[in-house]
Amino acid sequence: MFLPYQILDLLQVMIRTEEELVEYEHQSFTITKDDENPVLIEFDTFDGTKKAASPAFLMALLLKQHLKAIKKETGKKPNGLVFCILKDFHWEDIECVNNCLVDACNLLKLGSYIFFD
Repeated sequence: MFLPYQILDLLQVMIRTEEELVEYEHQSFTITKDDENPVLIEFDTFDGTKKAASPAFLMALLLKQHLKAIKKETGKKPNGLVFCILKDFHWEDIECVNNCLVDACNLLKLGSYIFFD
């Protein structure tokens, strides 16, 4: 289960440029890349192995858990999500977060998603 500070950490990675991420340091993960992904988050798993995933993939995992929780609470599978990014971010940062959320929704094959401020 992800904790709120981990979600904020993920958002901080999502709003940074590749150049800014070169100097970004975190105690729980490192930033890396490969030929297909300009930004990967490399982390230790529960069994001690290292894994790497894109911010969009990790966000998709979070959203998947939220969808399961909504279904459990309401008894119905949601057919979409609505996102509200708070104004604590600069406009350019909000666009970066929105783009990553679109990628995450596409990974989930989520048919409907809306952004509002």
